[in-house]
Amino acid sequence: MTELLWMNLKMIDPVIVFSKEKCDYCDKAKNLLSDKSLEFRELSLESDFKGDKEAFIAAISEKMPDGQEFDTVPQIFMGSRYIGGYTQLVRVIGE
Repeated sequence: MTELLWMNLKMIDPVIVFSKEKCDYCDKAKNLLSDKSLEFRELSLESDFKGDKEAFIAAISEKMPDGQEFDTVPQIFMGSRYIGGYTQLVRVIGE
């Protein structure tokens, strides 16, 4: 990845990670972001949405591009850009 692209990724605000407890891929995504020194805000089903799955899904769906669907977490956004899950995050920022 070029240095300029990397600097631009670090400037995107905010990185949002929708997650839930006991989710290995959520933990991997958060660890990867931390390892790359990318600040992020985690929105957790349990702590931020008090376990309300409908509200959690609605919050994610509101940020999704039209026609995009999801059925797993984490769901990651960088600014207004939808990234996807952990695998897509690795493709964008590397391991």
